[in-house]
Amino acid sequence: MTLEQIKEKKWLLKLEEIDKNTTLAQADQITKKMSDLKEEIKEIHAMFEKMETQDQITVLKNIKPQTVALIQALILFSS
Repeated sequence: MTLEQIKEKKWLLKLEEIDKNTTLAQADQITKKMSDLKEEIKEIHAMFEKMETQDQITVLKNIKPQTVALIQALILFSS
């Protein structure tokens, strides 16, 4: 192995380490965001439970399909 090949391999290994650290940092951010969203959903659920039945019906009628999909995804990821 030439000196140039060794330098290149060392450089590539540093890049892999940087990629790994970046990926781990992103995973931590995603985990934190999921945790925050889970807490927000608990708060929303608590407020919903305190509403009158008619108000609950109104809220449920106005929920967008994207919101339902997001909530379902959060349930899957948090369980």
